[in-house]
Amino acid sequence: MISLKHISIALVALCIAACDDDDKTVPHATTTTSDTSKLVSSTTIEANRFVWDIMSFYYYWNAEIPQLDYRTQPNTSDYFYDLLSSKDRFSFITDDAEAFLDTEEGNYTSFGWSYFLSRISQENNDVVAVVTQVHDKTPAKAAGAKRGDVIFKINNTQLTVDNYQTLIKYDTNVTFSGTRGTDAFEYTMSTADVNINPVAKVSTFTLDDGRTAGYLLFNEYKDAFDDDLKAAFDLFKQQGVSELVLDLRYNNGGSLATAVSLCSGIAPEEAVGQDKPLLYYDFNKTLKQSYPETYALENAAELLNDTTIANLNLSRLIALCGPDTYSAAEATIWGLKPYMDVVTIGETTGGKNTMMFGLAPSDFTYTGTGRPYYSSTIDNWLAFPIVGQYLNANLEAFDTTDGDGFAPDYEVNELENLFFKGLYDLGEPEEPLLRAALEYLNTGAISANKSVAPEMVKITSSVAQKPHLCFKRQKVEL
Repeated sequence: MISLKHISIALVALCIAACDDDDKTVPHATTTTSDTSKLVSSTTIEANRFVWDIMSFYYYWNAEIPQLDYRTQPNTSDYFYDLLSSKDRFSFITDDAEAFLDTEEGNYTSFGWSYFLSRISQENNDVVAVVTQVHDKTPAKAAGAKRGDVIFKINNTQLTVDNYQTLIKYDTNVTFSGTRGTDAFEYTMSTADVNINPVAKVSTFTLDDGRTAGYLLFNEYKDAFDDDLKAAFDLFKQQGVSELVLDLRYNNGGSLATAVSLCSGIAPEEAVGQDKPLLYYDFNKTLKQSYPETYALENAAELLNDTTIANLNLSRLIALCGPDTYSAAEATIWGLKPYMDVVTIGETTGGKNTMMFGLAPSDFTYTGTGRPYYSSTIDNWLAFPIVGQYLNANLEAFDTTDGDGFAPDYEVNELENLFFKGLYDLGEPEEPLLRAALEYLNTGAISANKSVAPEMVKITSSVAQKPHLCFKRQKVEL
């Protein structure tokens, strides 16, 4: 089992190696000159050193990173991305750690909605923003925005492939106009500080034979909301839920601990609290050879052992998924498959079968003195490098070489009535994915989807954070 204690052991090894200032420990590009390094500030060099230390030790593809001298790189963010493998779509770094960590508590400066941007077709340069969720107690909700709104204009300017990046950055007294089904709409709003709970909707349905099915719209795996997740399972338990529809279609991932908790509430009772592996991890050769007792595949497992959440003792799960289903959300589906029947409905998932460590310079201190290893001048940095791949209890990984994840068992497109009726709210029984799930639970099958969804060319997904499956950060002594 991967634990914070085990993570700290690896960090010690990293920083002992980094403490030597001898040139032999520093990679050099062949074009480097001593004059070049003089053009880079000492603060940037310190931040670059942090990047090199963590990437050369933890990064899953550390054997492939280019030998760029960190003392000559003028931009730390660019340096980080220059080190990434061509296989890596997800590692990221920020120089505003405080703002990022604030979002982990659900705090955003936002309109309070999610949307995706799309061209209507390859032949048309016009862009639309399609609203997928409107969160409670937000400016968008107060303005009257609804799921399924198709926005053509911002401040009376048509969105196009040439201007959308500029237009969507407006944040004060912004007027949005477009269509809702066959009706036109217009509303004006400004961003505000909002708190968005990822446990977005909890409800139950009575099936044709009298059984109770639960519905959970779960948008992100955030530790700060674990109590809300557990409260949802308490409610399901009290109401005798024997089937569960887990809506992960907009879930980009998040905390590994939250994924373990969620799966512990879903899995069959005999699988929970018995040291059964939910996931195994494959790390890089450096980690596996340095600490085989922790990072070798046979020892690197996350167990299905959270007994603090009400267990529903289910024999199957209905999971709603789509192209915004990533990482911890995919790991939930993939990790539960060896223990129960998991039926997926929707579209092909995003495709992230890897996990990250969240690492900051302030995590590193010297043993005994507690003195920071890196200068406090770079405490604004926070990096999330890919550190490994996850597999389920059968040591199976899903293929992402085509740039996406796994296909659903039943393909259903939620946009089927977008330009005619708009979109049903999430959690309504007539919403296409939930309608299909309830049909499956009632009949054991899903009828053919006769409605035709628009052939849209998606540019980008919602305004959610980058998908990630992360371990908790902690202070590390050296």
